[in-house]
Amino acid sequence: MKRLLLASTALFAAAGAAHAQHETDEIVITSSPLQTSEFEAFQNVDVLDKKEILENYEGSLGDTLAKLPGVSSSFFGAASGRPIIRGLGGERVRVLTNGVGSIDAASASPDHAVTTEGLEAESIEVLRGASALAYGGNAISGVVNIIDGTIPSEAPADGLSGQFYSGYETVNEGWQTAGSVTASAGPLVFTVQGLHREGEDYDIPGFAESSILRAMEEEEHDHGDEDHEDGDHDEHEEEEHARGVAENTWYEFDSGSVGVSLVGERGFIGVAVKGFESSYGIPGHDHAHEHEDEDHDGEDHEDDHDDHDHEDEEHAHEEEGGAYIEMEQTRVDLRGEYDLHLPWFDLFRFSAATADYEHTEFEPNGEPGTTFFNEGWETRMEVTQAQTERWSGAIGVQAFQKDFRSVGEEAFIPETETTDFGLFTSQRYDAGGWGGEFGARVETREVDSVAGNRDFDTVSASGGLFLRPADGAFLSGNVAFSQRAPGDSELFANGPHLSTRQFEVGNPDLDLEEAWTFEAVARLDRDRYGFEASAWYADYDGFIFLAPTGMEEDGLPVFVQTQSDADLHGFEISGDVVLAQGAGYELRGDAVVEYVSGKLADGRALPRIPPLSGTIGVETEFLGPRLTARAEAELVSEQDETFAFELPTEAYQRVNLSAKWRPVEERDVTVILQAKNVFDAEARVHSSYLKDLLPLPGRSFRIAVSAGF
Repeated sequence: MKRLLLASTALFAAAGAAHAQHETDEIVITSSPLQTSEFEAFQNVDVLDKKEILENYEGSLGDTLAKLPGVSSSFFGAASGRPIIRGLGGERVRVLTNGVGSIDAASASPDHAVTTEGLEAESIEVLRGASALAYGGNAISGVVNIIDGTIPSEAPADGLSGQFYSGYETVNEGWQTAGSVTASAGPLVFTVQGLHREGEDYDIPGFAESSILRAMEEEEHDHGDEDHEDGDHDEHEEEEHARGVAENTWYEFDSGSVGVSLVGERGFIGVAVKGFESSYGIPGHDHAHEHEDEDHDGEDHEDDHDDHDHEDEEHAHEEEGGAYIEMEQTRVDLRGEYDLHLPWFDLFRFSAATADYEHTEFEPNGEPGTTFFNEGWETRMEVTQAQTERWSGAIGVQAFQKDFRSVGEEAFIPETETTDFGLFTSQRYDAGGWGGEFGARVETREVDSVAGNRDFDTVSASGGLFLRPADGAFLSGNVAFSQRAPGDSELFANGPHLSTRQFEVGNPDLDLEEAWTFEAVARLDRDRYGFEASAWYADYDGFIFLAPTGMEEDGLPVFVQTQSDADLHGFEISGDVVLAQGAGYELRGDAVVEYVSGKLADGRALPRIPPLSGTIGVETEFLGPRLTARAEAELVSEQDETFAFELPTEAYQRVNLSAKWRPVEERDVTVILQAKNVFDAEARVHSSYLKDLLPLPGRSFRIAVSAGF
């Protein structure tokens, strides 16, 4: 497998980066204070436009972005998957909506869905490493910024525009529908958006449990029941090992928004109100309950007779379905830009949001278990300096406050109020053939909880040089120092966390997490080929992670937040080449390879680090860009470098086919056909807590239509 991946790299390394990269000098990164182009970004950055999002849509945000170099998913079923960047996620990756936080509970647990949907996005920007420094310590590994278009920044060309999408996939009988309409009346511009998606439990190729976990459980079962007859053994296997369907992976999501802006010659200011609701099953949750209940079988035995009828009623509900989440959020956004036309400053930009978030986790019998609340606000303001011949820059301020609390039997995080304030700057010097870039941020954070109070002051900075050795070529080197304050769950968690199968204990004495990061980037953009490669190394002092204690509580292994030195390193390589070209057609080949490794100071592997992986594809266009067909193979190596209580993950290969057709050249209408996982291969995501209980979906066919006017 590794030889095949490296061979694919060599095949296209002489050629280059994805075909879309040939136009990267026209793509501006709005998440960057300097608004630099994607091609000349110091670090590896990706920008997906609306069409790319619809063509690569996979449900959750993390799964939609997982094919990008250096990005994986926390995959927790079809409903929940948060982006993981260069092996790290959670408190180290910020998910933003229009430049400010999503204000939900997604970073607290992998089964908590992000409240911004990929289908709502006009574009998605992924910043890796030091390029995300301006967004604070919680972006120490990266930033995902979703620009959703809820606040229009300009009027439609003809006074009215719209975008509609509808899709269906067979693997879970899933439907997705989304639409938006924008209209102007004088200086006012109005936007209305809506989205609905739903799906049933999805099909899987074989067993829900991995072969490694089944073998381990079988060995434990044999040791415990050596005297049982073979018939009992076969019955046990049939009952315990579900196959064919990933149980409790159903979902239903709805969102809608209304926005209005006042647009003038020098800028705009607008406001939007958005409502979000979802309900979805929590796969694997009942499996954790079963193991917890096994340790308590005898505790309440004398009450069995009195509660017999009640238990029968609960059992009937359990047969109907598993645990599930009901989630809702109301969010108000304010955003604007204004051309200052001042001698020293050119443009003022700001974004602000306030949100009220709540979700409840229900037991299989329908009784509410734990409820999470998050009420907060965030604002960000930037001033761009007037650009000179060689110098450009920006300064800004960002602040947020959130009041997070949970109540119920599994409320493992106490009520906590977090207040954060940061100042940042980014500066760039460009002498034509070479230049440099510098950025810095100072930040103060207060974390107040019923379990204790902590204050943190952090400083982060980065600097580097770039070269333009030839037209269409870019080289850069960058070094960054970053500090991250521990989050509320890392400091004060104390209780059972069934989605991760751990009893989590925070550490109120945690120090700052610090990292020195080094990165080199090379890009080449030619008419018939392109290439992009980045190599990076991160040296952590006081890396925060959950370490096993060897004890058990409530039937779960106890993990406590601990600090240790650690280092991570890796690379991302992508390439594209035109293989053949003729009248009315073009044939291209492309490849992506990514690798990350993470180790603690004592040599142990960091948890859930993705393995070496890559994608090889061939794509052809007929009738110009009106008809496109693509075949690709995903190649993922095994991962046998594992953390405590973590099993190895087997390698897999998946083949995907797709076609896009524009029936009318003058119309913005596209029909998308896809066959995903054509050979119905079993695939498991090593970065997922559920990887041994929940494989990726099996073979699926998808049809979708996108139309704009």
